[in-house]
Amino acid sequence: MEHPHFYIGKAFLDRRWKNTYLGLNAAARKDLGILNAGIRIEGLGDEGSTALIKDIMCVAPDLGKKIGNLFEKNLVCAANIRGAWEQAPNINSSIEISEDSFDSFGIPRAILNWKKTNFDITTIKKTLQQINAWILYKNLGRLKYDDWIIRGSTFPESLETGGHHHMGGTRMGLEIADSVVDKNLRVHQKENFYILGSSVFPTGGHANPTLTILQLTLRLSSYLQKIDNNVLT
Repeated sequence: MEHPHFYIGKAFLDRRWKNTYLGLNAAARKDLGILNAGIRIEGLGDEGSTALIKDIMCVAPDLGKKIGNLFEKNLVCAANIRGAWEQAPNINSSIEISEDSFDSFGIPRAILNWKKTNFDITTIKKTLQQINAWILYKNLGRLKYDDWIIRGSTFPESLETGGHHHMGGTRMGLEIADSVVDKNLRVHQKENFYILGSSVFPTGGHANPTLTILQLTLRLSSYLQKIDNNVLT
């Protein structure tokens, strides 16, 4: 699993919302049947703002003129909209060891087969739709979706990127049939073999994984200390 990161649209918004982060609460996500996600509003410079106004003028001249006048009065800000979200576990994603590619230490390189599904697109598309509806209701500005979000079928390969948060692969679980380590991070059927890191995450979540890894580190160290002191119950 990864945290997909993609540019998903552009916007004109009240300047107070420049460089902010927006998402949905748990109840809204449950109602929509999606995972966690959020959008970053990244302010554009004058050149990018002018280009966006020209695009709007071509399809909605009256709206473009109105936004242009507001822009001159320093009331609105053009922005890129960047999405970052949680990805569902996918049995088709895998990690392999290369047989012919090695690093500078002679260790075989890992080959990551990162697969994405239509559900991953649905999560960010529905999140953006809800945030857009709120922006329109509050009259804070206007959003323009990128074409691939509107189609909702495939990710743009030219823009493909992740959050450098590799998760899963040695998942934690109770059964050997669907996991690699048990609840104490011990590899199933091994007496003294533990794995620690984001690879043990059963699901990726949306938050950056570092603090969770640190929590697991403290938990495992406490568990191993109990074993060493023969006080484990």
